[in-house]
Amino acid sequence: MNCLIVHAHPNPDSFNHAIRSVAIQALTELGHRVDVLDLYDIDYQPCLTPDEHVGYLDLVEAGPDHVVASHMAMLGEAEALIFIYPTWWSGLPAILKGWLERTMLPGFAFELAPTDSTTTALKLQPRLTNINHVVGITSYGSGRLEVRLLGDGGRRTITRAVRAMCGARTKTTWLPIYRLDGADDSDRHAFLDHVADRLKSTFPPARHTDQAPR
Repeated sequence: MNCLIVHAHPNPDSFNHAIRSVAIQALTELGHRVDVLDLYDIDYQPCLTPDEHVGYLDLVEAGPDHVVASHMAMLGEAEALIFIYPTWWSGLPAILKGWLERTMLPGFAFELAPTDSTTTALKLQPRLTNINHVVGITSYGSGRLEVRLLGDGGRRTITRAVRAMCGARTKTTWLPIYRLDGADDSDRHAFLDHVADRLKSTFPPARHTDQAPR
């Protein structure tokens, strides 16, 4: 299986990076290919340019810039899409939100097609049907109840909006750690073990185990 990890955290010494390392190890031990897209490490520019905004509906046909095009190619090869990030302001880090806006383009990630010949209403049709599993792994400063009261925008984006680009049969897995700021070492190690165990139970071993992360 081709797994694409999209990671968004600026501090290489963070717990978020430890989660990423555990995820990579668990997936490679299963024999899967793992590609990692570290948005901060590549200094990703997340903002739509004025030209991109004006030509948004035709960007795929006109040709996105080379960075966006390379990321689209990685998505086109992925069978599992895994997001690892901290929840800030009840949602995705800005760099990850911008990545979705610039990469999940009409004509690539989805199409807007008429529902029928008698109406002008449009229906979203997924195009990333190669992706059969979407995983979100995130840390919260708040507790579970507070997160739910605030709406948990990141979870809705990953498990609903992104999944909608992939199709009705695409599965989702959500792995959260709450109150990270108050967690001790045992709590953190327990969560890392939980991530490894869930990934290993979610994804079957690959038939060929000679693949390595790129």
